[in-house]
Amino acid sequence: MQLELFNTIFNPITFEDRSLFDYFFLKYPQTIDHYTFASLMIWKHEYHHQWAVVDDTLLITTQDQLMQPIGPFPKTLQEKLLSYSGKIYRVSDEFISNYAEFCTHFRDINSQDNANYLYLADDLANLTGRKYDSKRNLISQGESQYRYEVHPLTEKCKPHCPRIFMDIGNKDAAEMSGKMKFEFEALNFTLEHFSELKQKGYVISIEGRPAAFAIYEHLNSDTAVVHFEKAEREYKGLYQLINREIAKAILGEGYTYINREEDLGVPGLRKAKESYQPIKLINAHILSSE
Repeated sequence: MQLELFNTIFNPITFEDRSLFDYFFLKYPQTIDHYTFASLMIWKHEYHHQWAVVDDTLLITTQDQLMQPIGPFPKTLQEKLLSYSGKIYRVSDEFISNYAEFCTHFRDINSQDNANYLYLADDLANLTGRKYDSKRNLISQGESQYRYEVHPLTEKCKPHCPRIFMDIGNKDAAEMSGKMKFEFEALNFTLEHFSELKQKGYVISIEGRPAAFAIYEHLNSDTAVVHFEKAEREYKGLYQLINREIAKAILGEGYTYINREEDLGVPGLRKAKESYQPIKLINAHILSSE
């Protein structure tokens, strides 16, 4: 179904649109995790993303609401959007600073629930210093209890990732609901279109059996974003181990930072992300005209 806003037709995002999105995200790099072609594609079943180019600016919708404009954003387009009644999601600090006058027409809703956690890749790869004592200790305990191997996520490994995901939730696919169901669908879509989406990943196998995995991609010139990171909880220190190993891979590719997305206000997830000592929370504002 095509959406229409201010006399502009918006089209559902498809793989045929890859070059257009790559052009905008390369020319106007973003810091918030959702602004990659892959992220938009893998979550389109939940957010129903659509797009249009207006006045040389890329407009994206999420559940019939706008996301932050990507591109030059001239006055002519700003005036059109001032007649928009609704919310503009995932707005960066940089956008608010660059278009301060435009943003004054909206109510700024900012919450840590939506903020992205940013880390130094070197910190997560090497776990140096007292602040990471507990992480190193858990990894050491795991290494004393089981033998493991780290290897790239290949076609042979892919079928194990949904199993690991379901083992964590102690559920089968038919029992999943809400956010967990959408994340499971996003994971399956990612695995099915892994190469097309330009994703990278690593797996940890214990005694030859995959037990943890992580999937990441390029976000901007100095940052990689981790979309999925899962490990079977029965193995002590395995979450810390996959976190370290994926950070090593990202650091080895020349990235300075790792974006580990938001916590969605989930207490356990927030505690886990904070325990790795982020250097910054990247705000993802909501501008509301309501």
